[in-house]
Amino acid sequence: MDVTIGDADNAAPVIMIAEMDPIQVPHDNNSDTDTATFTIDACESSDPDEDTLSFSWSEANSPFSAEGCSVVDSLAAGDYTFTLVVKDTYDEETSIDISI
Repeated sequence: MDVTIGDADNAAPVIMIAEMDPIQVPHDNNSDTDTATFTIDACESSDPDEDTLSFSWSEANSPFSAEGCSVVDSLAAGDYTFTLVVKDTYDEETSIDISI
């Protein structure tokens, strides 16, 4: 009798990004104000296998990086692309680009 032991199937994480309000630099009667603070929230992301998830964030045109299911940043008006990589404990990963 031959017995083969294989790895169990592992499903990739599912990324869920919370709905975001439009982001604008505030008009606060202070001409020195040139940034807007915002949050990108992926805390509702899940894993079909209920594995623990890790979150890694980056931004295409800056040295920005962060860990955790949400990020808060302040940026000047412009176009930005954040990348989120969500990985489970078996190194199965899913990524998404978020343009703001």
